[in-house]
Amino acid sequence: MEEDWTTFSPLGLTLKYDYIEIDIPNNYGHVNIVDVEKQQIILELFIDLNKQEVKKSGSLEGYSIKEDDLIMEITGNVTYFIEEGISNP
Repeated sequence: MEEDWTTFSPLGLTLKYDYIEIDIPNNYGHVNIVDVEKQQIILELFIDLNKQEVKKSGSLEGYSIKEDDLIMEITGNVTYFIEEGISNP
């Protein structure tokens, strides 16, 4: 039996990393997560790899993204950038 299925689902960007600062000598990263529609910072992360700590301001409450998973992913990215010597121009 063969059936034809047609679906349409618009996909839109909800959150983005708007401001990223990488300080290689100090093993530090600062990242802002922005609500694209409202154009406001909803979560700000301060990542200090020397102290192995992440401080945050704001929350992803009400969004479909798990905050802990996002923080882990961004911390991994910042670690990679610092290890590879990749920073803001």
